[in-house]
Amino acid sequence: MLGALDPADLPARLAAARARVDLGDTPGALHDYTALAAWLTEQGREADAVAPLRAVLELDPASAAAARDLARLLVSAGRFDEAAPYLTPDNIGSDPILIRLVAQRRLEQGDVAAGLEL
Repeated sequence: MLGALDPADLPARLAAARARVDLGDTPGALHDYTALAAWLTEQGREADAVAPLRAVLELDPASAAAARDLARLLVSAGRFDEAAPYLTPDNIGSDPILIRLVAQRRLEQGDVAAGLEL
């Protein structure tokens, strides 16, 4: 098929999504970035999924799903300081994995009150 991207070619998929942005196709770019982040996560490439999720949030800062997914990946990787801006009550919501990770991290830092608050 002419023009098909290799799903495993991360630079090409990121470039294709950026090209959509340059062409003014923001909805298409959001779809591409979101699909890429999901695929990378499914493949166990969580560190690589951070870039497309950040791109989603640059294009759509109100995307709670992207913020929640990014926070989960960053906290899971021990990058709590980077995750902090995304760890709002709206983003954490009732996500049991994220609640547990945030509470655990706060308890490890000695902030028992904040850890139990969640």
